[in-house]
Amino acid sequence: MNETKIYEKLLEHDEDLKVLKQDVQELKVSMHGLQDNTDKILHIVERLDQERAATNYHLDESDTRVSKLEAARG
Repeated sequence: MNETKIYEKLLEHDEDLKVLKQDVQELKVSMHGLQDNTDKILHIVERLDQERAATNYHLDESDTRVSKLEAARG
């Protein structure tokens, strides 16, 4: 291989490397957006779980009160 071909290959590889760097940057941005969305979803799920637990507690309390009222009647 003569020097000209070596330089051409070096320039070709340099361009390929620039494209790869750009692709990696775009992937990082996409992954950051994905992480943000995942965090938002997790926050919503945690809040829904807390609400479900509170609702179940209040339902259990209501059932206990109804049972006491029924027992007092009967």
